[in-house]
Amino acid sequence: MSKTDRSSNGRTLEDVRRDVARIDRKIVAALAAREQLAVEAVQFKCSVADISDPALQKNLLARIDGWAIRAGLSTALARGVYTAILAFGIPRQLEVFAARHVRPGRTCD
Repeated sequence: MSKTDRSSNGRTLEDVRRDVARIDRKIVAALAAREQLAVEAVQFKCSVADISDPALQKNLLARIDGWAIRAGLSTALARGVYTAILAFGIPRQLEVFAARHVRPGRTCD
């Protein structure tokens, strides 16, 4: 099969590759937005335990499993991606937490 051959959907390999690249750009943009929100969320956290909360992580992965199943995606793939996101995100939030200044009016009682 060559690059100019057509799939059963009438698309060429180049068409498919272009669409995959478009989706990949959206994934990267979504990951960047997610990271920014995770860093923003640190200002609401009062302790390291609030950042590295195993129950919260377990609930997130359960939601991801459900979304993956409904989307027809392998739960192993979805969990792998989110496990990697957490493996990066938690240390990043801890770094921001350690460096932050207490916001005026914010108490953690």
